Amino acid sequence: MLKKIVAAVPVMLGIVFFIAVGEAREILVPVDHFPPYQIVSPDREKTYGEVISILEAVVAAVNREGNFALTLKTTEDLPFKRCLQMMKSGNAQLIGGLLDKDDRREYMHLLRYKPNSHKVFVVSREEGWDFRELAELKGKSVGVVHGYRYFEAFDGDGTIFKDPAPNFGLSLKKLLRKRFPAAICTENEWLALKAKNPALAAKLKTATYRYNKPNPVYLGISKNSWLARPPYLETFRKVMERMYREREFVTIAADFYECYGLALAP
Repeated sequence: MLKKIVAAVPVMLGIVFFIAVGEAREILVPVDHFPPYQIVSPDREKTYGEVISILEAVVAAVNREGNFALTLKTTEDLPFKRCLQMMKSGNAQLIGGLLDKDDRREYMHLLRYKPNSHKVFVVSREEGWDFRELAELKGKSVGVVHGYRYFEAFDGDGTIFKDPAPNFGLSLKKLLRKRFPAAICTENEWLALKAKNPALAAKLKTATYRYNKPNPVYLGISKNSWLARPPYLETFRKVMERMYREREFVTIAADFYECYGLALAP
């Protein structure tokens, strides 16, 4: 028995040492084309955006803190529901831009990086309709994106009918075809649309009512993946708590939008 224990010690030490000096591992991030948060280039060769910038900065800090050698790889443009399924199975390890929902906590560790995600409702200028209270949507249909959650009062109201589309662009097309009177999106998504496609934005406007209450945004780590193991998960928690406390995420997002705005400028 003593010989077996002695023989096992070098192996155990080797494992600890291997993790300590930095294990080269690739983190798979499932993405859907969701400007300005996740933008898949037309040639599908590059993925960037606010969320991608955040994930890159977090992983770089985690590598420094934990002496790891983790790299990021994004999937091709996938439906958001498929992204969540990959996180649930553990086939993908890391995702950003999530709201806190009970079912997501069942299969993901949620780590906060953003205090809120304001929502706006886009309506047609031609129709001239507006509303000031969420209750005015009761009995009406609203354009949403498959699998997305927005805010509890809207998501949980069964009297507001949700008309899903694969992405926000298709939702806007349905809006302009008068399939429904309004479509919901994040405020940053609307601002990015105005900058990138002013001709389309000119046909639209935001309703007076908007959701500005605290609505934190999270990074998710799949509980069924290797990234949820203690050496990694604890380091992610520690790094993200520090970055949030020191407002690094605010700076990262601001830097991205400055560059993004310059890229869209004529």
